[in-house]
Amino acid sequence: MEQDWEQAVYWYRKAAEQGQCVGQRNLSRCFYNGEGVSRSLEESIFWLRKSAEQGYADAQNDLGVRYANGDGVEQNREQAVYWYRQAAEQGHMYAQYNLGTYYANGCGIPQSWDLAAYWFGLSAEQGYAEAQRSLADCYEKGRGVPKDLNRAAQLLRQANGR
Repeated sequence: MEQDWEQAVYWYRKAAEQGQCVGQRNLSRCFYNGEGVSRSLEESIFWLRKSAEQGYADAQNDLGVRYANGDGVEQNREQAVYWYRQAAEQGHMYAQYNLGTYYANGCGIPQSWDLAAYWFGLSAEQGYAEAQRSLADCYEKGRGVPKDLNRAAQLLRQANGR
């Protein structure tokens, strides 16, 4: 079966207009990528925000990324942190990693290696290789966790699939 983006947009819009958060996020992605519709960052953000405000973690993380990068919205690190935290607290591994990175770098929030390691750890436990590498770096340097070269090596092996 061939992909039919116009048909997909039709059904995503039907779902989105009925308040279905997955449909809203999917419609947002169509507007973002110009699939089945003309590309529109404004429409993309409109539908993404509707989905995120309903508590959909994927949309919350996506909105955090958009604020972090100033993509369709004015760059705002505090808003990025807000949306990352909303998703991270629901167990979203990418948002947990993103929030850990913001704590590690002090972006939009005070720098805290303890909180960076905490969020990296939650994401790493779910198997996210970037989080495993970041947590390994924390253990290697004793940032937010006790220095432990064996644990750092173990995390690097996990991240590299060994």
